[in-house]
Formats: sequence, C-alpha cells, structure tokens
Amino acid sequence: MVAVSQPLYKLDVLLKYKALNKTMPMELAIFLDQINEHRRRGGEMPTISTIETIMKKMVEKTGVSSELLREMNKLNKDNYDATLKKILSCKIETNDELCGFVSLVLSKAMNDRISISNYAMLCSDVKNRYIVDSDKKIYFKNILCNKCQLTFDSIIKNESKESKMSNTNFCIFLGELYNEDVLPQKIILICLDELIKTIELGDSLSCLCEFFPTIRDKLEEDKEELCDGYILKIKGLLKTCFLTPSQRKQSFLLLNLIENIESQ
Repeated sequence: MVAVSQPLYKLDVLLKYKALNKTMPMELAIFLDQINEHRRRGGEMPTISTIETIMKKMVEKTGVSSELLREMNKLNKDNYDATLKKILSCKIETNDELCGFVSLVLSKAMNDRISISNYAMLCSDVKNRYIVDSDKKIYFKNILCNKCQLTFDSIIKNESKESKMSNTNFCIFLGELYNEDVLPQKIILICLDELIKTIELGDSLSCLCEFFPTIRDKLEEDKEELCDGYILKIKGLLKTCFLTPSQRKQSFLLLNLIENIESQ
C-alpha cells in the first residue's frame, strides 16, 4: 500500500479545485464528496486508508512512482527549484515510467491553468532526460511531442473528449512550450494554421483566442513580418468564417482578441 506521509494539498484548496475542475480523477472527486458530506452532516470522516487507496489507483493509472506523483502535486512557482530537484531525483527507468511522467505533466497542464507556465518550465528542464530501452535512447521531449500531436489532432478534428477548458489550457501549454524553446517555431506555426483553418469546428475558436496571445511576443521577436501576416489572417476571420449558433455566442472572444491585437 502506498504510504502518505503528508497531505498533498490543504483541504480547502482541494475543495476549491474540485469546484473548478470537471476533469479531476474520479477517485479524488469521490473522496472530496465524502469530505463535503461529512461537513454537511457531521458523519464519519474518511480515513487515511481512503487516501492511500486513491494514491495507489492514481499511481497505477499513470505508471509513475508515488514519490514522483507527490512531488508533482507540490510543484508551484514559490517552491519550483526545490521541487524540481526532488522530481529529478525520482526513479524513471522504463519506457512506461517515462510515458507516465509525460502524461502526468500533460494532464496537470490541461487541468491547472494557473500553473501552466510552471509545467512548461519543467518540460524545458527535463526535455533531455531519457531512458535506455533495447540499447536505444528514448527522450522525454520526443514522447512529449508525440502526445501533444495526438492531443492537438483530436481538438482540431473535434474528437476530443476533454472539456473546452482543458482543450484551451492545452493550447496555452503548447504556446508556453514554444516560449520555453521546447517546441520549435515550425510546429507552432502548423498548430496556428490548423486552428485558423478549423475555426468553425469544435473548440478551435476558443483555443485560437488563447493560443495566439501566448505565442505572439516570441513570434514577433523571432519573425515580425510573419507575425504581422497572422494578425491579418485573424482579423479577416470575422469576414470569412461561418460560425455555428453556439460559436456565435463566443464571437466576442474573437472580437476581444482582435481588439487586443490592435491596441498593442
């Protein structure tokens, strides 16, 4: 059984997190529901064994060690350097463990908007970490790129099973990976082109309105003329794209993006 030496989060933080996050792991959501029920009725408080069971299931699901999971849950701006050292010291020796680590980072970035930049910075710090499998080096960065491509493809094809918030958070994360020099400009421009091309589908509109502001400064710094070209494309979307009734309700996002572009 997985030992829990200290709470992963303060209780009030967890409860607030649950209220904001629809994609929280089911086991954790159930546990927090039990705590809420206890607060309402004064019943028996969930025991430490419940927490241990939840941790064990989360470890099994991601394939990472309980130690790595615990350190990832602690990561924030204030303790970044200290927690990074502990994360780097965690045992990651197999392909499954490395893939689990990447999946964990990606999941957290999609579900924790406030800390997206921290997770992108973490990816920059561990991008060259690798394991050896059958005499071949398998790098964190390569697995991350593959998983990001699959996730992005599901969004632009309107096949994603994640919430709109998670999908937009993911696109912000992609932008932050570019800002941290984890993803090259070539990949970012492909993503930008695809979001513009599929603006009428699914979550592409809201994703574009979060993605472009994230990458604009670095894109402008790298290639100002290229950035100006994309600004013109985005401004032209109001005239050329046909939005569904539900998307028309979000047209203010596009108007706000254009307004912000023009104000800079």
